[in-house]
Amino acid sequence: MKWQPIETAPKDGRMFVVQAFNVETALSAPGGGHRYTTDPWCVWYSEGEFVRWPHTFPPTHWVLLPPSPSEE
Repeated sequence: MKWQPIETAPKDGRMFVVQAFNVETALSAPGGGHRYTTDPWCVWYSEGEFVRWPHTFPPTHWVLLPPSPSEE
């Protein structure tokens, strides 16, 4: 599967993987922020938010989970 823009993520309650690629983050260190790519997180979309997403900024991309062994 190929990563898709977050705007196209499923909103029907199914789980999928999200990640934020190359986002600007603020640091308390002198010189400001830096570019950052998050770890992937398994989430679902509910009531206007990505459930279990741990960051204050939104994810930028999503991809479907692979089939479970019982679905192959």
